[in-house]
Amino acid sequence: MPRPNRWRDVVRAAAEEFREYGYDGSTLEGIADRVGMMKGSLYNYIDTKEDLLIAVTAEPVEQLFSELRHLERSDIAAVDRLRALFRLNVQLFTEHYPAAFVFIQERSRKPQNEGLRGRDHEYAEVVERIVRDGAARGEFVLPGSTKVAVRYIVGVINSMVYWFHPAPGAAKNDYDGLADELFAYAVRGLAGSPLGQIEGGEVTREASRN
Repeated sequence: MPRPNRWRDVVRAAAEEFREYGYDGSTLEGIADRVGMMKGSLYNYIDTKEDLLIAVTAEPVEQLFSELRHLERSDIAAVDRLRALFRLNVQLFTEHYPAAFVFIQERSRKPQNEGLRGRDHEYAEVVERIVRDGAARGEFVLPGSTKVAVRYIVGVINSMVYWFHPAPGAAKNDYDGLADELFAYAVRGLAGSPLGQIEGGEVTREASRN
């Protein structure tokens, strides 16, 4: 009788190991221990540890960019696309925890991870197009450069790797409220910024009079 294929268990164990110790601090021994197999058995599935990094990040990254392409084709207002972007990220962080966070942790830490870094640039370009479109439509009033606005938005989302831990068994939509809260802070700030008031998914141009 053939042995059961444990590839999914191996990938999940690698995601947990990379999330806890980082790629450099992780070992094949530690991953094998999480699965309950000998280190040598891992070579039935992989050639190198980097193969596991690619496998861990593949599913959430492909899902993210599939959804982003759909979002870019949408004709809804830029502010609603930006809100959807926040929700999409939080949903992926929940549905694919901890694998989605491994992508954020590792994409710029190792020079050989060119594929991950390329995706990082592609993601930032999507955010930039949304911001530029929103500014052109008068939905956003940027106090400075578009590049800084994009870095800020991406930074808010990426910072979740340090503090967000979805509850076991959480569904992908369970944290939509959190995503909306992060979106509101990113767009309005704490004091009511010149970006305007957010009401029912729309941004008004009325600045604070206080």
